[in-house]
Amino acid sequence: MRTSEIIKYYSNKKIREKILGLAEHREVIPRYSNGGFGKRPQIILYDNEIINLVRNGVSSFHASQEIWQNPMLLDTNMRPDEVADLRIGWDFIMDIDTKYFEYARIAAHVLIEALKAHNVFNYSVKFSGGTGFHIAVPWEAFLKKNKENGLRRKFPEAPIIITSYLKELIKKELRKKLLEYSDGFENLMKRTGLSFDKLVEIEGNDKFFNPYSLIGIDTVLLSSRHLFRMPFVFNEKTWLISQPCKDPVKFEIEMAKPENVNTELGFLEQKSKGEGIYLLKQAYEWFWYKKSLKNEEIVDVKDKTFEAPKRAVEASYFPPCIKKILEGLSDGRKRSVFILTNFLRSCGWSQEMVEKKIRDWNKKNKPPLKENFLVQSFKNKKIFPPPNCDNEGYYKDIGVCVPDDLCSKIKNPVSYTLRRSGSFKKTKKIRDGKNGR
Repeated sequence: MRTSEIIKYYSNKKIREKILGLAEHREVIPRYSNGGFGKRPQIILYDNEIINLVRNGVSSFHASQEIWQNPMLLDTNMRPDEVADLRIGWDFIMDIDTKYFEYARIAAHVLIEALKAHNVFNYSVKFSGGTGFHIAVPWEAFLKKNKENGLRRKFPEAPIIITSYLKELIKKELRKKLLEYSDGFENLMKRTGLSFDKLVEIEGNDKFFNPYSLIGIDTVLLSSRHLFRMPFVFNEKTWLISQPCKDPVKFEIEMAKPENVNTELGFLEQKSKGEGIYLLKQAYEWFWYKKSLKNEEIVDVKDKTFEAPKRAVEASYFPPCIKKILEGLSDGRKRSVFILTNFLRSCGWSQEMVEKKIRDWNKKNKPPLKENFLVQSFKNKKIFPPPNCDNEGYYKDIGVCVPDDLCSKIKNPVSYTLRRSGSFKKTKKIRDGKNGR
């Protein structure tokens, strides 16, 4: 594209206002039409800076997902904790990447429906200028009463966890929508001998059709200080505009041509405090549950490192955290199933006793967990201790850590119970710390 056409496009004051509005507290790095980027760190504070940069060969602008106290204090030699000290927060941005524009529209629609199901309605969508979309939830959505409680430091961890959670959540629906859309999948049904419904129902086995082989859904940024293409700027590969939109299903490529730009729409302009908290909690619930199943070392009954009591230890000897969990929860329920299952087994409770206790406990939860989730949790019959007391993401994170005098002397809830009940000398010592709990 000719420089004169680029200058003409950015001469639109409304476009510059949109860019400037999103630039506050962010790194904003210009990209030149020859492919090079400007120096870092860099910010844009004034309207005339934009047009001057464009006249000097800039074709687009790229901003940080992270929001900074002062972006100009950033330095590549800073330690991660120093970078985190400068960070005010971060927006959650998902990138839908595919060669097929229609598939991107389908994926964007399914993701938006998942956000709505988690009570997130103030999301933003923009066409990337290529064949994909960016879907964003503002930082304020994850704040409760203006408190972030260290969440600003969980970058890029939290966005990655939320994205992974949503990808797993929508996989079945995305598979269904793609199968419905493409006639080509009729050949797949003939080749496999599976019906349409059976192909949709396939879970955990992508041998026949994995929707993510066609569509990539990831966080825009996988590490600190990476950048994303700002709205209302050019994509140098297509010379289309990264255009915000309301409904990706109704969005057409023609709408992204420079002459058709719509400045009435915005990106990350709608902000509603707290509406993303449920999404964040559900994502971390899923993450800790998956981690517990995949990464926690299993200590078998036959392993001499740990031997459960031969008789079930009475509930009166349970530690404060377990008693607190058994009162019923609204947050941390899935992690608590993992905690309770392994705690009770380690305290000599039979499988039947464990299942009854957890089902009774689940009735107190608000809302109760689904029965199929409990059944899945009961399948592993091996005995191993629950996570240690200092394991991040468990007792303190779900708000049940209320230590008494004995808690300071033990590392695992089972150790507490065995000491209280007098069963400690009759069992082998639990390898506190060695099993990663």
